[in-house]
Amino acid sequence: MSLGKPVISTYGSESARYFIEDGWNGYRVTPDAKSISEAMEEFIRRPQKLNDMAPLCKESAEKGGVRRGALVVIALLNYILEH
Repeated sequence: MSLGKPVISTYGSESARYFIEDGWNGYRVTPDAKSISEAMEEFIRRPQKLNDMAPLCKESAEKGGVRRGALVVIALLNYILEH
């Protein structure tokens, strides 16, 4: 995403929860070949979508996504230390 490319990830990927906003800077899909291929076909059929998402991907990587992920890790560590 920091290179301006959207991400296709399964819901099982922990980072997908914090970095990918479905349809905005990538796609979160179920972990099966059909769902993954449908998301890939979206970019093949609509190449302009890659260009449209590029600035949003960079913004997510530089600001929101990384910050959100860091805050979650900090909150988790604080929880562990308190319990």
